[in-house]
Amino acid sequence: MRGPGVSNPRTETLHARMTRSAALAVVLAWTWASPPPALAQLVGSLVVTVTFPTSGSTVGGTTHVDASVSIIGLLTVQRVQFQLDGANLGAADSGAPYSIPWNTVPASNGTHTLRAVAQDVLGVWWPSPEVTVTVFNDKTPPTVVMTSPTSGATVTGPVTVSANASDNVGVVGVQFQLDGAALGAEDTTAPYAVTWNAATATIGTHTLRAVARDAANNVGTSTSVTVTVPDTAAPTVAMTSPASGATVTGSVTVSANASDNVGVVGVQFQLDGAALGAEDTTPPYAVTWNTATATVGTHTLRAIARDAASNTATSASVSVAVPDTAAPTVAITSPASGATVTGSVTVSADASDNVAVVGVQFQLDGAALGAEDTTAPYAVTWNAATATIGTHTLRAVARDAANNTGTSASVSVTVPDTAAPTVTMTSPASGATVTGSVTVSANASDNVAVVGVQFQLDGAALGVEDTTAPYAVSWDTTTAAPGTHILRAVARDAANNTGTASVTVTVPDTAAPTVGMTSPASGATVTGSVTVSANASDNVGVVGVQFQLDGAGLGAEDTTAPYSVTWDTATAAPGTHTLRAIARDAANNTGTSTSVTVTVSDTVAPTVAMTSPASGATVTGSVTVSANASDNVGVVGVQFQLDGAALGAEDTAAPYAVGWDTTTAAAGTHTLRAVARDAANNTASAAVTVTVSNGAPPDTTAPTVAMTSPASGSTVSGPVAVSANASDDVAVVGVQFQLDGAALGAEDTTAPYSVSWDTTSAVPGSHTLRAIARDAANNTATSAAVTVTVRDVMPPTVAMTSPSSGATVSGGITVTANASDLGGVAGVQFQLDGGALGAEDTAAPYSVTWDTATAADGSHSLRAVARDGAGNTSTSASVAVTVSNSAPDTTAPTVSLSSPASGATVTGTITVTADASDNVGVAGVRFQLDGASLGAEDTTAPYSVSWNTSTATAGTHTLSAIARDAANNTGTSAAVTVTVSNNGFGPGDVFVALLGGTVQWHNADGSFRQNLPAYGNGQISSLGFDSAGNLYAPNWYGTIAPPGNTVARFDPSGNLLGAFGSGYNANPGSVTFDAQGNVYVGQSDGTGDILKFDPAGNLLATFDVAVGSKGTDHIDLGPDGCTMFYTSRTKDVYRYNVCTNTQLPFFNTQPLPGYEAYHMRALPDGGVLVADTSVIVRLDSSGNQIQTYFAPGENNYWGGVDLVGDGTFWGSNASTGNIFKFDLQSGAILGSFNPGTGSPAGVGVKPIRP
Repeated sequence: MRGPGVSNPRTETLHARMTRSAALAVVLAWTWASPPPALAQLVGSLVVTVTFPTSGSTVGGTTHVDASVSIIGLLTVQRVQFQLDGANLGAADSGAPYSIPWNTVPASNGTHTLRAVAQDVLGVWWPSPEVTVTVFNDKTPPTVVMTSPTSGATVTGPVTVSANASDNVGVVGVQFQLDGAALGAEDTTAPYAVTWNAATATIGTHTLRAVARDAANNVGTSTSVTVTVPDTAAPTVAMTSPASGATVTGSVTVSANASDNVGVVGVQFQLDGAALGAEDTTPPYAVTWNTATATVGTHTLRAIARDAASNTATSASVSVAVPDTAAPTVAITSPASGATVTGSVTVSADASDNVAVVGVQFQLDGAALGAEDTTAPYAVTWNAATATIGTHTLRAVARDAANNTGTSASVSVTVPDTAAPTVTMTSPASGATVTGSVTVSANASDNVAVVGVQFQLDGAALGVEDTTAPYAVSWDTTTAAPGTHILRAVARDAANNTGTASVTVTVPDTAAPTVGMTSPASGATVTGSVTVSANASDNVGVVGVQFQLDGAGLGAEDTTAPYSVTWDTATAAPGTHTLRAIARDAANNTGTSTSVTVTVSDTVAPTVAMTSPASGATVTGSVTVSANASDNVGVVGVQFQLDGAALGAEDTAAPYAVGWDTTTAAAGTHTLRAVARDAANNTASAAVTVTVSNGAPPDTTAPTVAMTSPASGSTVSGPVAVSANASDDVAVVGVQFQLDGAALGAEDTTAPYSVSWDTTSAVPGSHTLRAIARDAANNTATSAAVTVTVRDVMPPTVAMTSPSSGATVSGGITVTANASDLGGVAGVQFQLDGGALGAEDTAAPYSVTWDTATAADGSHSLRAVARDGAGNTSTSASVAVTVSNSAPDTTAPTVSLSSPASGATVTGTITVTADASDNVGVAGVRFQLDGASLGAEDTTAPYSVSWNTSTATAGTHTLSAIARDAANNTGTSAAVTVTVSNNGFGPGDVFVALLGGTVQWHNADGSFRQNLPAYGNGQISSLGFDSAGNLYAPNWYGTIAPPGNTVARFDPSGNLLGAFGSGYNANPGSVTFDAQGNVYVGQSDGTGDILKFDPAGNLLATFDVAVGSKGTDHIDLGPDGCTMFYTSRTKDVYRYNVCTNTQLPFFNTQPLPGYEAYHMRALPDGGVLVADTSVIVRLDSSGNQIQTYFAPGENNYWGGVDLVGDGTFWGSNASTGNIFKFDLQSGAILGSFNPGTGSPAGVGVKPIRP
């Protein structure tokens, strides 16, 4: 028999209240002929409903799908098959309640359809209505970014480690990690942060990162931040020789003892506060002092010890006396011995005498180099390009008035081969992941010859230098920590010129965790709730342990030690089971424990129920006493009992029964019991009470019964009262009503006999009602059947399928819908804006053609109305569409400039405005200056843009406006010509600060404009411009009002605005600005505190920074907005983080080549430009010296530098008074001028801003 589902015809046996011959007749008819509708109505039907999840619900993870089946008539349910989107979902369920687990994770997020299809005993499939659910499983990990501290920062004491995290659903926690280990507990509320006491960490580099987790346990890991915990403990140092009070002559050894918690890197001896020789970097610490170079009298010696963190300690001073000696002393000061020199080199020396030095003669390789220099400072210019490549000897001979001479120690310098080799890494490739033994190789070449290639791993030598090509080294990656590493090849030629190339590779974590089961013990017998536990470890860290029972997951993965899971053994079948644990690390390497075998004992008793005789029955003669019994493992026997005593032997095979001759029992009430037993001797019992009556003959007359309502052939709907009349020769004890052969409600035990029937629970169509009356002797009689028809009152379901909601349509389109109904869809009527659209479509697929040209342009509503054969209707959700059949908008807007007027002269910041209109609407107006965009497009009227005319060159400029509508039609205004007055500061203008407090204003080409108004006579050595074009001039000191310790401010036209800020106490020397307009002032003396003011001059903060010999002489804020670079009249560039209030290490990687650093500017690429007295030095973003600048042919003493903003800069030479313009990249001199006032103290430039 083929039903509405998927079964094939097959023969089944109907079990009903019929004779064997009647059943055979049904089987034969069914086997050889197709069943007519009458047979289907006779047999009955199944009503299938998906009860969970409900339609419209949202599900995720592993859920369950449940269904119920209502039986109408004589049918039984064979199985229920669940379906997902029309495909079978798991195996069919053959036993009620019908349910199947559903793991939604493999399904796509979105809408899915569920239904249940039940197969009856005849093989017919009965489908449920479809249930639509939405699957949503969060598979997107959070994003997380470290916010503090910044990478590269140096941290001390308690530090706040913070991060920002976000997720598509929600972040449930952020776990911070220090060097890969958890740092504090997971923070479950934003803002996410943890306090780290850096004092508990070892000195050196550490890695911080944040791991964000969402509710679905998706995790996202931030980029790691590397910070340094510095050494802050100063060394100890004490002078050991000479003794205090000693008299010294000739050459004296000055010595000291020094120690440090980490290590002393050098001891600098000082004579009268000045360096005595070079810093001694190896113990025992000593320096030789030629006392003949000192003046006669008392002198002070001391030692300054320094560790690797630049912590310093100074010994107690030792006073010694130097007697009178005659000869001068002289020492070459530049270049240093062993130096490599190129180009024009200044050879200089220091000379002294107890009376006076009258001259110093320099010598090159023993011959005079230039004329004797008779005035200090003693120097001569040597063009090294005229010398042969190789080693040369320089020395100086000092002469006093008595012609005593002193000769300096010779200085050996090398005129080098300056061409560096070229090198490229050839293996492995950058970004590669490497394991095991890896060959690291490179190609290298040189203008002369490559003498070797040294490979480096993370900055440290990797093997020995390879001196023969091909250049390679073998690297055993198993010796490196998992993570990112930098491989570098450094090629070297005979002149020690080097070229470098690097690649970044990743060494993965490949070591699996180890794991061992700790409980329960192997071989144990377990019952109830058991804790299953294991120990696990890993070279990096265990992220979770998954326990398994018989190879399947047992609970969720445990992500924190100690690792365990609770196992309810009652959910497992009795017998032997295997437990094991699988440990997982962050790299998803897994290790599996040895399995543990345990036994779950059977503690579940059988179930048993008496099946005959019924409780309360009256029995006579011989009766069969029977019972049904079942067990989770197996029933081994059922023992029947009569009044507590065994009734026959235990029955060890089903069906379980025993014969009982009731005549052997006394008349009256007796108890029958069945005791079921399983193999584990678990028992269960059930009892019934019966009455033995072996006297008078029993009642064998059946009652009579007739249906009274509803009438046969009637049509019913809603709640219906079903009633009957019944009578008996003794008494009727109950009437059981039946619907299609199945019980309808409970037996009614009192007259009048009736039951209420909710016909909405039955399928529409024909149904059979009858009543069965029963007397006290269980004689029964069945009424004649009554046939009624249940009216169809369920409307169809309908949904629009095309066009989609929100669509824009034109021309002729097809409008479609899907519709279904239990009894069948009779037709679908489409509607446009509530009116019929075409005729009703009576056959699927349901559609209608719509000529959208018949509708007005704009928004319209479409819907579908489905109708079934009973006239029930349902209406789909409306779909909103936009009809667009009109021609496109091709009319351009009109626009005209309204301000400034054509021919106007403009200065400062002005507003440029325009009027615009369009036939539909103006979408935006974009202004142009000389054909280029001026600001962003203005999308709302009135249309305007602000123009700072100081950013434009003086002279004539053209303004215009371009209006745009929504169709991207554009209209351009007539151009307006304006003149920018050049009365104010112009881009590139140069300003010279003079020692007497005067500021000169020069054009961009260096030509003189004017002096700015005087403001006291304090020294001005630096100048700076804010973003509005105002000029700031710090005054060191002065003798007329206002005195020093002030900062003068001028507007963009050069007008004096007065003093800016207050509270200076150590001679302000330089200014810089951040992106918010705040002003930072460096102070050149004392403690050198850096002061931070808001744009109005209110003090916001004071930064107590480390200084050298001259406060924060010159400052400039780096492009990151946090790193403050500054000089302090030493050979170093200092750094301080003003965002975190942290002192940073020196920026330069080696001492600067000049005498001491003065003015400096931070470069946009992260480097620094420094005026270093004898030379201007450029450092790259890593602090390496990459270029020097000087003026050939004149004595160089650079005091000031400033950037123009176009790849050039100006520098002021205090020795000659000349101001030079250099190209930053090539070092070429592009121009120069002389302010004509002697030595300039500094230079400032109005920057050319993009």
